Amino acid sequence: MVQLFILPLRVRSTKVWVSGVPDDVSRLFDWLEDIVHLHTKLSASLAGLRDVHNSNLQCVGEILRPFMAKLEIYQPYLVKLEFVATRIEHLVAQEKSDIGEFIKLQERS
Repeated sequence: MVQLFILPLRVRSTKVWVSGVPDDVSRLFDWLEDIVHLHTKLSASLAGLRDVHNSNLQCVGEILRPFMAKLEIYQPYLVKLEFVATRIEHLVAQEKSDIGEFIKLQERS
């Protein structure tokens, strides 16, 4: 998702969005990217536990504990998701929306 929808809408190798991306959409995509990165780190930590063949619940808890506070990144994403998703649907429905056209093209890939 990050490779398909987020990175192509940014100025190459930066966190700066190309012109035409609405602020609320770019913020939602920023939060989504943060969530993806958190899950990547969480998954890597749990995979390390699996590699040791130790599924002790206490070990799992110790691995998950540092991630608990970081799960707060979901809050703004979840609060804005419905509104921004509706906005994106409207942009996709518009014939002369560059961002809407981009999303339609990427959905076909």
